[in-house]
Formats: sequence, C-alpha cells, structure tokens
Amino acid sequence: MGVFDLIGLIAVIVTFIPQISFYAFHSFFFNVSRRFKSFFETIEEDYRSVSFIVPVRNEPLEYVEKLLEYIGSFKLSEYEVIIVSDDDETVKEELFRRLHEWRDKGYNAWLIWRKHPEGFKSGALNTGLYASIGEYVFPLDVDCRPEKCLLGKSIGLMEKNPSVVGVVGRWEPLNLGDRLSQAIGLSMKVMVETLFKGRSALGLSVFPLGTGTVFKSRPLKEELKGWDYERIQDDMEIGCRIIGKGYRVEYLDDCKAYVEVPSSYKSLRIQQARWAYGATDVFISRFRQLVTSPQRLLGKIESLIFLLQYLPAMLAFLGTIILVALSLITKTDYLMRYTYILIAWAVFQGIYGYVLYLKINSILKHKWLTIVNLGRNAAVVTALTPYLSWSMLKAFLRVRITYKRTPKGVFEKAKSRARFPTEFITGLVFLSVSTYLLLSGVVLTGLWVLLQSLGYLYVSHRWPGSVFRS
Repeated sequence: MGVFDLIGLIAVIVTFIPQISFYAFHSFFFNVSRRFKSFFETIEEDYRSVSFIVPVRNEPLEYVEKLLEYIGSFKLSEYEVIIVSDDDETVKEELFRRLHEWRDKGYNAWLIWRKHPEGFKSGALNTGLYASIGEYVFPLDVDCRPEKCLLGKSIGLMEKNPSVVGVVGRWEPLNLGDRLSQAIGLSMKVMVETLFKGRSALGLSVFPLGTGTVFKSRPLKEELKGWDYERIQDDMEIGCRIIGKGYRVEYLDDCKAYVEVPSSYKSLRIQQARWAYGATDVFISRFRQLVTSPQRLLGKIESLIFLLQYLPAMLAFLGTIILVALSLITKTDYLMRYTYILIAWAVFQGIYGYVLYLKINSILKHKWLTIVNLGRNAAVVTALTPYLSWSMLKAFLRVRITYKRTPKGVFEKAKSRARFPTEFITGLVFLSVSTYLLLSGVVLTGLWVLLQSLGYLYVSHRWPGSVFRS
C-alpha cells in the first residue's frame, strides 16, 4: 500500500468510523431508555430553604425581573435569590436601582457585583454558593423556567438519600417559534432525554445540567469546594467530581426545566463553540477522576464518550478535507474503494435518523415537518463543524479562551459588523470541488463533498444576517 492509499484509508476511517460509533451508541441508549421507570412518584415534595443563584452578564434586565416574578409565584416560605453580576459599572447601577424595586415588591433578592470577575460562570456560581444560606442551591440562567415540583421532588429525594447530591430535571425547549430554535430545540430535547433516561435505566449517575439542577449545598461547599474556576463547562466539570467521589446525580423526568434555545445562527455558533471547547477541556482535566471513579466500567466509558460528543463532527470535517485534497491530487475515489464503510455509515445513520424521527414526530404529530426539522438540524450541524473543530483543537492544545455568553433577547438581535463568511466560502469551495470530482469520475467522494456543501450553503441562504455579519 502506497503512502497516498494509506492516507486515503485513514481519511475514510477518521471521517466515518467515529460517526458510526456515535449513531450506534445513541441508538443503543434509545433502546435502553425505553426501560426507564421513574421512582419519583413515591417521593413527597419537600420545600426546605433554598438559594437560587443567578449569574448575569450582558443579560436583558427584563429577563431577570421575569425570573424573579416566576420564582415568586412558587410562594416559598424560605428562599433567597442571589444575583451575581459581572456587568460593567453602568449596568451595575441600574441593577441596584432595580433591586430596590424588586425587594419592594416582596422578592427576597440580593445582588453581588463582582468588580473583578474571576473564573467565568463558575466563579460567579461560587460567589453565590458561598454567600448562600439555603440548605439547597438551585443555579438558574435568566431564561430558565423550572416547574415547582422539580424543586420539591428533588429536595424530597435528597433528604432521604445521602448519596444523592443533585437532581436534574427534564430539559425542555422554551421557544420553538422559528426554524432554528425548533430544529435545534427538538433535537437537543431528544438527545438529552435519551441519554439521561438511558443512564438512569442502567443505574448510572447522570451529569447535571448548567441550569435546571438542584444541589445539596453542604457537599458542594465542604467536599467539592464549589465549581472549578479554571473550567468553562461548569456542569460537566462538577458532574465529573461528583461521580468521582461516589456521589450521584439523579434524573427527574416527571418535572421539567424550560430553557430558551438560540433563535439566531450567530447565538448558536457562539454557544456550540463554547460547549465544544468546554466539554473537551473537561475530558482532559477530569479524565483521571472518571476512570478511577467507583461507577461501573460501562458508566466510565459512557461518561468519557459523553464528554467527547463533539469529536465525531471534528474528525468528519478534517477527514473530508483530507479526502478532498487526496482526490484532487490522485483522482482516486477512496469512498468507492471502501464502499463497505460508507454503507455501514448509511445503515447506522438511517437507524439513528429513524430513532430521531420517531421521537420528534411524537412531539410534532406532523411527518413532513419532522423530516424538515431533521434535515435543517443536519445542515446546521454541518455548517458548525469548522467552529467546533477549531474550539476542540484549542482545548487539546490547552489554549485559553475568553468566555462568551450566548446572546439573548435584544443582544441576540443587536446590530453587528461585517465578518468573513466562513460558511458561505466553505460551501462554495466544496460545491466547486464536488462538481470537478464528479466530472472527473470520482463519483462517491464527489457526492459526499456535494452533500457537505449543501449544509453550508443552506445556512448561508437561510440566515445571511448571521453568516455575513458577526
């Protein structure tokens, strides 16, 4: 086997085998998740003292006020809302002015302004944690709307079970009103529900979510020493240490936590790039805690795969680029040579796609709209791969990045300047290369590159304001 042939084989393996593994893994967990049975029906709701921790930075102030109103509707006897602000001084002054109004309305709200923010969101959470007096802490993003029973059932379980230090509710998209939020929100809902139900059915601890998880305060303060200031992905990071110490986080499917999904491609790009970096960074920094944790071998493997969930997309992107370069040089159709790998990919993707179809169609009750959303989600994921790849590469190289919050509300629609349209340029290059390869007789590789180009071009056409402007 020559050098080019060896590189071609490696490129095909890198492009498709991780994707096949991803599809097989999620299909397996979907099958396991059907055995899930909730034990929370027998848990009585308990409403002991709780501290809601709300980190804010460049958040619309009306979001903060609406969250306070929502928490106030719970009518709790012992609670406090600790707002931790990393905003500049101008916003701080407005926040303090609003705080007086909120307290006059009867909300037990407190404001901590960090003049010198440290530790990304984790630092803000720690500030709120160590200032809190509640027996339980409930970190909330300003756009999260948890059901009251999530709080009561979580506390009820943790009061009875010392090994459980956190309970995560059922993640639900709050907004499904436009194309992007509907496609992304439904897919995320299905993936989170499948993995969490699957882990629970297997008797494994789940990972907490950044918003919608109730924690027992004392273990967080005394044993875990709060969140790690150095890590961007706060929920995955603390989840690894919880599991590593033999504690558990349980999944409560009966009570929901509604969360706002990005409605602009720009916001989604910022969010997913941060998540890709954060998950990879946690994989590297918490690898030892997971492999030495007391959980079963299956739990260790699944935890590591969960942290590397963005790796298949990165490898598919890099593998495709290598295939493109090789095919242009050698005029060899490497996908035709290794058709059995491509067929295996198509089979496993078909199984996984059918699983998604069944779950999403059970929500929408509309077959064609379900298919459209699946295609839209696939296109968006394809267009995001350069950013996911770059973020993961920086994490592997241990390059520090600046924490960027996902823009919400007015900030999501704020005016922006022109940017290099990576998606549009990549789509045009892939389209041109695929045309050339098809005309040169490199059929399967040409069709694969053509398929990739459609995702980039679709996103450029559908959301030009986010592609051509930053």
